[in-house]
Amino acid sequence: LPSIAADNKASAPPLSLTGGEVVNYQCGKLKKVVARYYNLSDGSLGFVKLIINGEEFTLAQGMAASGVRYVDTTTYEWWTKADEASLQDLRQKKSASIACKEMVGK
Repeated sequence: LPSIAADNKASAPPLSLTGGEVVNYQCGKLKKVVARYYNLSDGSLGFVKLIINGEEFTLAQGMAASGVRYVDTTTYEWWTKADEASLQDLRQKKSASIACKEMVGK
């Protein structure tokens, strides 16, 4: 009998990372949040790297009814829709979301 494993060898192309362009946002008292959006080439994972007050955070894309939601469950939640976003600090119990607007040409 031939080996089943040998018959099922799929030559899937290696995954690559797409995206990474810088998007700057004006976010209330934080002044500026820098975002870089990434996706795996097979579409299985999306994430954003945010720079907030000089610190970098990586948030995975999660479920959202409208727009795109990124969260890491311990620090921040980041929602985007068109050229707007909202940022919530999950470390503070009653933290309100901060409205952000994309800074065009900056």
